[in-house]
Amino acid sequence: MFTAIVAGCDANHFRQTDLPLLSRYCEAAILAEQAALGNGAVLDGKPSPWIVIQEKCVRAMVSLSMRLRLSPQSRIDPKTLGRQQPYPGRKPWEPVE
Repeated sequence: MFTAIVAGCDANHFRQTDLPLLSRYCEAAILAEQAALGNGAVLDGKPSPWIVIQEKCVRAMVSLSMRLRLSPQSRIDPKTLGRQQPYPGRKPWEPVE
């Protein structure tokens, strides 16, 4: 899943510092999928504990997707569009020529 997400985004989309959040997003997505494929919503006449796991994983995915700009809303948000443009000037850490 990690490879598919990274390959599906622009090469400059992620930074090295995004690695922990992206890893947690992938974990949540995989666990949510496993929970959805569990033994059903009812187990021995009671709600399955997998329902709670799936719900928490989906909530984590929603939150992380916004922070990682993986959701459609965050990609078109006018407040972040300027940040997505490449910086035309010299970066502060680059030597002065």
